[in-house]
Order: sequence, then C-alpha cells, then structure tokens
Amino acid sequence: MKCLLSYLVFIELLWFGYGQSTDPQPLAPAFFVFGDSLVDNGNNNYIPTLARANYLPYGIDFGFPTGRFCNGRTVADFGAMYLGLPLAPPFLSPVSIVRNLMRGLNYASAAAGILDETGQHFGARTSFSGQISQFEMTIELKLRPFFQTSEDLRKYLAKSIIGINIGSNDYINNYLIPDRYSSSKIYSGEDYANLLIKTLSAQISRLYNLGARKMVLAGIGPLGCLPSQLYMVLLYQTKHAVVAGDMEQPRHAFLCSNHITLVYKTLFLDLYVTNAQIFNIIIYIHNIIS
Repeated sequence: MKCLLSYLVFIELLWFGYGQSTDPQPLAPAFFVFGDSLVDNGNNNYIPTLARANYLPYGIDFGFPTGRFCNGRTVADFGAMYLGLPLAPPFLSPVSIVRNLMRGLNYASAAAGILDETGQHFGARTSFSGQISQFEMTIELKLRPFFQTSEDLRKYLAKSIIGINIGSNDYINNYLIPDRYSSSKIYSGEDYANLLIKTLSAQISRLYNLGARKMVLAGIGPLGCLPSQLYMVLLYQTKHAVVAGDMEQPRHAFLCSNHITLVYKTLFLDLYVTNAQIFNIIIYIHNIIS
C-alpha cells in the first residue's frame, strides 16, 4: 500500500510539477473545483473506496492513470487551462502541500453527492458538504497566512472561480438503487428533487458566506444515456413487463435539473451574485445532437 501511494505521489509530482504552462496574467487568481467523478482528479486515490480510477485504461492519454475517470483531461482541467492557471491538484494529495495553493485546489470526490449518504455503498467519499468543509479549512489554515488583512483575502476569494458539478450520484447511486437506499420509498420523484434543491441551496449559501462570488455550476446530465442506467432499465422492463416510456426515473432527474437551474438563478439574485454561470447539461447535449 505504501509503495502504491509513493508511486501516486511521484506521478502527481511529475504531472503537476512539470510541463504545465501558465499565463503570467491569468483571467482569475485561482480555480477551486467541487463535484463528483466527472471532475475528480485523484482525491479518491487517498481514501478507502471502490470508486477509484487509478488503473488502466484510465489516463491513457497521459500515459498513466491519474485518478481521473476518463482517458485524459476533465472539463475542470480545460477550465483551468482556459483561465491561464495550472491544473489544480487534488486536495487530499501530498502534492497539494508543496504546490502553490494560491492557484487553486480540487476537492471533487467520485461517488459524492448533494446528500451525505449518497454513494455510501462504494465506501469512503467526500460529500459536497464535506468538500465545502475542506474549502473552509483551506481558507483558514492555508490561505489566510498569505494575506496581510482579511479584506485582501476577501478580494482574492471574490475574484477566484468556483466550479461545481454535483447531483448525478444522488440519482444513480441513491434514488435509483431501491435495494440499497430507502429514498425512493420515502420520497416521490418531485419530493426528492425538492429535497436535493433545498440541501443544495444551503450549500451554495455556505460557499457564498465563505467568500465565493464567481461560480460556474453544471446541472444534472442526461442520466438515461449512461450504460449502467440503460442496463437497469432493461432489467426493470424484463421484471415488470413495462416499456421505457412508462418509467418515471428519467423524468425525475430531468425535473430536478430544471428545478436546480431555476433555484440557482433565484438564489444568486438573493445573494447578489452577478458573476455566476449556470449550464443545463441536458439542453446543451440535446442541442449538439439534434
């Protein structure tokens, strides 16, 4: 185990320490990333969980697995490059201690969700609330010493970009697994969407109170396109003799994504956040393929 961790740290030192070009005048001072496996860049390598991507063929574009759940860079990596910033290292990696934290960190954790219990069948993961706590720890223990005054720190956080991609696991690794989770037995589809929205609203407000102002948020994607969900639909159809059009789960996820978009807009008006960008992934993908 120690050899594996040493290997991971060595690889990350090579990747995050060399070969990354940064703009001397980036568009933002830092980029902080929150979310799930879509933007996790290695945090789950350092916790006891089944939700890991530290083995081939993951990372084949890099030549080695990095912990990202894809063959190469994630959308968060491309975001950092666009901003003229280096790729943000994983918060849980020892590399984050030796890197310049002033340029940002990645807190995302595969299997994480808006709800703390989401993804628990995989083992350890850092929920969105837990990631916000890590961000708060970063501010108080690691960033504050770099600033002479609290006002300087406030301005730095206000200019930094906060990227958030969360919510899919609350369906595919919670609500849509009735054998493991009771949520679908307790809540109707709309009630569950409202629970997620209420919880997420409190989490976004917490980020705002910590100093976040420029946020980029992604809605829940078209979950029905995932191979795992297509397989589950096939099993459900076989067991209950229904057609896909009669199933409610895909509609519930779409409902939640639309509700979240509306809540984001209302919440940002209440908080006077004028630099937030909200992306409804379902509509975006639909426009691409239609």
